[in-house]
Amino acid sequence: MIQFGHNDQKSDKGISMSQFEHNMGALAAEVKSSGGIPILVTPLTRRSFNGNKVAGSLS
Repeated sequence: MIQFGHNDQKSDKGISMSQFEHNMGALAAEVKSSGGIPILVTPLTRRSFNGNKVAGSLS
């Protein structure tokens, strides 16, 4: 299982969304090539609010 969450969202690391997607794909491919089945565990949203609505911050 490959888990990632809001702690992986670090703007100071300089990793773009496309780089993140590439890295996750490469990691999954590496697991597959080793005979495993990658299972990605996605993050929950943070509870930041914009007025009375939850503001999504993990896009």
